[in-house]
Amino acid sequence: MKNINFQRTVEIRDNVDVFVAGGGPAGVASAVAAARNGAKVFLAEKSQCFGGMGTIAKVPAFMRFSDGVNFLAGGIGGGNIGHVFGVDGTDERSITAGIIDARRRMPEYQRYYNEYLPGYEKAKIIATADILGIRETRRIVCEYNMTLEDYFKQADFEDEIGRYCYPVDIHASAPDEISKYPDIYENGYEKGKSYGIPFRSLLPKKTENIIVAGRCIGAEREMMGSVRVMPACYITGQAAGTAAAMSELSGTGLRELDIHDLQHKLVKEGAFLPNFQA
Repeated sequence: MKNINFQRTVEIRDNVDVFVAGGGPAGVASAVAAARNGAKVFLAEKSQCFGGMGTIAKVPAFMRFSDGVNFLAGGIGGGNIGHVFGVDGTDERSITAGIIDARRRMPEYQRYYNEYLPGYEKAKIIATADILGIRETRRIVCEYNMTLEDYFKQADFEDEIGRYCYPVDIHASAPDEISKYPDIYENGYEKGKSYGIPFRSLLPKKTENIIVAGRCIGAEREMMGSVRVMPACYITGQAAGTAAAMSELSGTGLRELDIHDLQHKLVKEGAFLPNFQA
């Protein structure tokens, strides 16, 4: 395949302190947190609404906000069917084929509900999602990439900006494939247990002035199976927005921020940081 080089000069339309790309749970949390901390914010979303997969893909499965004892997504965070296999989220042809396949199978789901599930005899399809809910494609390499070991040992970090507890959840990628780590998902953590999320996992390597949140943070595939869900997106989004505002308004680089000051602000705004000492 031949390649072409492309570049473009883009007009500067707005002069803001913090620009947030994407209005999913992480993006909304980032924008709100940055604005609360005094920054002028621009939140850009390519779709018709905010909310990410919870709205545009009609996957309102927000997963757990609590570890059974503590509310982990404090401060801002407060029935779907079917899988489409073999979709490459970086390839437009693959995505198109996946969408066609998913819509083709919808009448079969309705028939299954009508004939085999008591109480759904008259159920009808009234809407389908505008996009596929793709879990992962590329991953960003950050200053620290979270690992499966961090989940197993309920890791603590000196620079943690939140804690979370959802079990590792990696679905099969083919109809005849067995899901990975079923025991971890079924057993999960005991009540009150969680792992820390380090600030370094929000800082992409070899960049300046960029901070990531949600499914963009640094984590290997297995760990992303836990930290990608919506409550964790609120947690990392709040931290990213707060840090971005602190950096811009103080003239301090993101890597030079006082982590204690950041943690103090997050705790004041409702974040769960049990290891923080004022």
